[in-house]
Amino acid sequence: MIVTGGRLHFDDGTHSGDVGAGEMLLINPGERHTYRADVETSAYLVFAGLPGVRSRTWTLRRR
Repeated sequence: MIVTGGRLHFDDGTHSGDVGAGEMLLINPGERHTYRADVETSAYLVFAGLPGVRSRTWTLRRR
């Protein structure tokens, strides 16, 4: 995921942190993560697809 504006907070259950504009977050499609934004944030989700892995929908929740 490439953040293009604002700040995106993430939590995978073990690690948490945030990614700012111009930074990239690598996502393992086999794991579940939560994402949230405290300020207006925009990002691109780039997904090439992996054989044998079904896609999942995701949402960005406002706190």
